[in-house]
Amino acid sequence: MKRKFSTRAITAVAPIMRGIYDHPFNKEMIAGILRRNRFLYYLQQDNLRLLAFSRALAIAGGKVPDPEDAAMLVRLAGQGFGAELERRSTYFKEYNAKPAPREGPACMAYSKHLLERAGLGSPAEAVAALLPGFWIRRETGVYVRTLASEDNFYFRWIENYTGDAYSETVDETIALADRLADRAAAKERRRMLDSFIVSSRYEYCLWDDAYFLTPWPPAPAAEAMV
Repeated sequence: MKRKFSTRAITAVAPIMRGIYDHPFNKEMIAGILRRNRFLYYLQQDNLRLLAFSRALAIAGGKVPDPEDAAMLVRLAGQGFGAELERRSTYFKEYNAKPAPREGPACMAYSKHLLERAGLGSPAEAVAALLPGFWIRRETGVYVRTLASEDNFYFRWIENYTGDAYSETVDETIALADRLADRAAAKERRRMLDSFIVSSRYEYCLWDDAYFLTPWPPAPAAEAMV
């Protein structure tokens, strides 16, 4: 019996997930000792990633053949611009901070990947690229919540990705990816898997960039470029 796409994809990124669970960003979040500037950087970059993510969802919604699937993706795109952005804006107010004006290295690469897969790939590839943005956050949220205490400063943020409503959204998206994979040829399923793995790597990179506050390398002086 052929394995579901989601089963193959989740198995393929198991080492990435171990890296995410063991990353100092999440370890320190569990302990409640993560520096606030690192968390703020993550929020600022994830805010920009969310804009690209929502656009990619809307593009994918315009390409999937089934009207109900299209409606689901467009609905999720709207939620991204609504509830998710509102959550982040609440933290910006608390931190007396503003959204970041530009994407960092990991965020820009991830956003480009999502929009390329949505615009140039098949509907199945687009959904596969988007799936880690849902699934990895749920799995990481559940993992962190299991180990963190309720008086942890970050507990309120962690709960955003551990509730029933969010989990249902993740399950809906997994089911859609599996349906699209079942109708796809072998070559397209391989591209789906590659899209899923690349997005999973970028999810890791978002945490890594935030923890190490990774800057862009300095631009060369104008005279050196002549």
